[in-house]
Amino acid sequence: MIALGRKTLDPQVWIGCVACYNNGRLVGEWYSADSAEDVTIEEIHAEHFGAPKSRELAEHEELWCFNSEGFGGLLEGETSPSGAQAIAELIGRVEDEGKSPLALAAFKGHSGYEIDDPDLIEEFMDAYMGEHASEKEFAIEQSGAGDLSEWPWDYIDWDSYTNDLFINAYWSAEAPEGVFVFCNA
Repeated sequence: MIALGRKTLDPQVWIGCVACYNNGRLVGEWYSADSAEDVTIEEIHAEHFGAPKSRELAEHEELWCFNSEGFGGLLEGETSPSGAQAIAELIGRVEDEGKSPLALAAFKGHSGYEIDDPDLIEEFMDAYMGEHASEKEFAIEQSGAGDLSEWPWDYIDWDSYTNDLFINAYWSAEAPEGVFVFCNA
């Protein structure tokens, strides 16, 4: 589980046998994406049929993640168990850096990077300015303004200033409690 303030990402995948799926049977289970690569054909089948014999599984050699949840938008659709685990590890890496995986998903969606692009993380880390209550709060914070009721801060049109910043230098995406802010490249 990956903590995000009051939110938590817990990437899970439903891993199933491809041969069984192709024969019209859903044989699989939900697993933590952190260990998806460790799931075996024997394990999947044992959950449904008891301990299968090796010869019974001769044609059952491929596993696939047919469903997922808890990836915060970083995994859409199906993938291999190794692909799911790689994304779960990426989520952990971003969280270890003190950043939000949800912000990474917003950045990925905006920038057009694929999840497996080696430049994604570096570009995200360079661009990410954090989660803020609003674009206006970010603009005020960036300006270094003191008490907004005192001159010269009370003279500034903060809405226009914010608009100018977000037309040129920054962009934002919805966050759980405000906005994620990013620098334009």
